[in-house]
Amino acid sequence: VSFTIMDGKLSDVFREAILKPDLHIELVNVKAKVIGAYVNTYKFSDIASSAEPLPLKFAIKFLTPTVFRRSVYDCCPHCPYYVEYIEAARRGEPLKKPCKYAVECRGMTVPLPIPSLMFKNLARLWATFSGVSLDVWSATRWAERAIMIAGFPKPGIRTIRVYEHPTTNKWITGFMGTVRYAIKEDLYKEKYAKIASALIKMAEITNVGARRTAGLGMIKHIPIKMEDKNKAPPISLNNLHQQSLIEGGGGRSKNNSLKNNV
Repeated sequence: VSFTIMDGKLSDVFREAILKPDLHIELVNVKAKVIGAYVNTYKFSDIASSAEPLPLKFAIKFLTPTVFRRSVYDCCPHCPYYVEYIEAARRGEPLKKPCKYAVECRGMTVPLPIPSLMFKNLARLWATFSGVSLDVWSATRWAERAIMIAGFPKPGIRTIRVYEHPTTNKWITGFMGTVRYAIKEDLYKEKYAKIASALIKMAEITNVGARRTAGLGMIKHIPIKMEDKNKAPPISLNNLHQQSLIEGGGGRSKNNSLKNNV
């Protein structure tokens, strides 16, 4: 069992409590004795300084169900209230006059590895807890334009419904699996690629997305060379067409042969 605490004072209190002798904790109605504990300390400043810029291709493995929530601040950048919303978000203040569209989008969950939602979530975490000045919002706007989903290595991603408690009907759906991302070469900026890398390094410690404090959204950054070892060989459109003709007997068949090859 691992815990990540982003407040120094609370971390000290928790550490003292967990290190008490003869301590027992209850997990899923099972009582367990704590026989050992270790503590790692991470500094946001170290994460920012040690991060290497993201390469043009990288992959992230989502180890536990992950879901992103559309925020009231995820409105159109061309809205006259957009700057006001972002400034309020940075200060942690509620909106005084949210627009109708923003209110309608509040609370919407998206169980997909969309780069813009992921980096917006991480930027909010960094701005709220780090105390380290980093241009995360400019990097997030860059990521929206420059970073795209490049593929899903086998067996792909899958969605899982996670229940809040066995006795309730409250649940949330998240996705798991490995996702490949690519950065558009003509939009690559090393400054923002480094900030994005720092946000991903933070996410490996803090988790990402909705319900991250409950264990959802655990991720691992995978070097593309390591991920490429399991990559399936590319299939050309010509090969697909030839295979379709073979399976279809040279004509059209009722069954779509492409579904067996994609």
